[in-house]
Amino acid sequence: MTNQITEEKIRENLELVKRGEPLNISLAVLNGEFKKAYFERQPKFRNCTECGKSFKVTLNKKGFCSVKCRKANKLKKIKFFPQRLSCVICEKSFKQKFHNQSTCSKKCNKDKIAEQRHQYYLFKKSQSKQKE
Repeated sequence: MTNQITEEKIRENLELVKRGEPLNISLAVLNGEFKKAYFERQPKFRNCTECGKSFKVTLNKKGFCSVKCRKANKLKKIKFFPQRLSCVICEKSFKQKFHNQSTCSKKCNKDKIAEQRHQYYLFKKSQSKQKE
């Protein structure tokens, strides 16, 4: 009886594969006929969420036809639109990569942090003098 259930499950999964749907059975149980059908199945096509273009669905392309469309959609979701700003340290013009970015480079960012720490140190020092 277990062989009948297994054969029945294999037939059901063979139909699922032909339709391009997910499997209900482990790949270890499958026979040669199933594996042949699995590799000969028709590719799925979808419309891109961003631009509407039709594309073949693969593991890394699930909802968007390209990386460009995926990134454009992500920018819309987080509602962040990069702007051109001037660096608070060197005043050089740069394009933002993050919503809270205020410096143009890692070097300027380190200088900004050092300046903030120095200001905090001076603030604490003045507070301790006032207490005395």
